[in-house]
Parts: sequence; C-alpha cells; structure tokens
Amino acid sequence: MKSVAKLGVAASTLNRILNGSSRVSPEMALRLSKALGRSPESWLAMQDNHDLWQAKQVVDLRNVTKVRVQGSQPSVPIAHPQPLWQGLQLSRLLSVFH
Repeated sequence: MKSVAKLGVAASTLNRILNGSSRVSPEMALRLSKALGRSPESWLAMQDNHDLWQAKQVVDLRNVTKVRVQGSQPSVPIAHPQPLWQGLQLSRLLSVFH
C-alpha cells in the first residue's frame, strides 16, 4: 500500500482510522497534512466534528441543566488555543458542580 509508506505508519494504523475504530490523532493529522496538503487543524476538526455527531446520537442531555459561573470567561487566543478551563481558578470551576 503506497499511501501507508508515504504516511510512515503501519497498514493496520491507517486501516483502523479508515474503518472508524481509531481517531485521527494530532500526530496523524500532521502526517496527513504533509501527505495530502490539508492543514493538520482541518484533519483534527473533521475528527472532532465526527466525534461530536456520534455523541449527539447517544448522549441523553434531558437531565443536564445550565451552570452559571460568576466572573469573566477565559479568553482563548486564536493564535495559540488553550483549554477553555485554563485561566479560571480550578477551585472556582469545581465549585459550580458542588
């Protein structure tokens, strides 16, 4: 399989991604980007969109209610994304779930 050689991964690794039993990791996104020309971010975004679609099919949100957090929301710089919880004090974040 020529595509496997170009990606530098085992055939089984690519096969698991293609049949949906494995996710596109950040490392694989870099490889796919180099081999196929799309950005690594686009490969990860496609994986995230697929994962979210799958979750929406099975997750029951009827008993989930909105949580109000006092204070400012953390800013997420576009140039260097960070987890949404970063910038909040961990104790304040955890307190909303008690």
